[in-house]
Amino acid sequence: MSTATAVKISAGEQSTLIAMGARIELGERAWRGLLRTHACLVKRLDAELERAHGLPMSSYEVLHHLAQASRGRMRMRDLAEHAQLSRSGLTRLVDRLERDGLLYRCSAWRKPAARRSGSCASTSARASPRASWAR
Repeated sequence: MSTATAVKISAGEQSTLIAMGARIELGERAWRGLLRTHACLVKRLDAELERAHGLPMSSYEVLHHLAQASRGRMRMRDLAEHAQLSRSGLTRLVDRLERDGLLYRCSAWRKPAARRSGSCASTSARASPRASWAR
């Protein structure tokens, strides 16, 4: 025995439901288009920054947040949140930027076990993304 219940829909209600379905599909298509456009734009900006300045967009964003921070210094967890990176992803990125001399981990946080709980700071004017672009 079926548990489904038959529901009668008038002709007017049926056309409204069809129109709503078309609107929803149109909205979904617009959303997917926006996501594709965003992904394409981010990819092109990342490639352009890498080509012109040797910095991918994630590095630029981290350096930008440090440049805007008080005394050019931020806690790692706050920086990860602002840059929308995982804490482990930020740790790897900070390792690369520190190796390139663009930032440093603050002296109180140099212990390897505390790499994700410490702070980092910009090292020079080059750490400012705007200064980097001016070169």
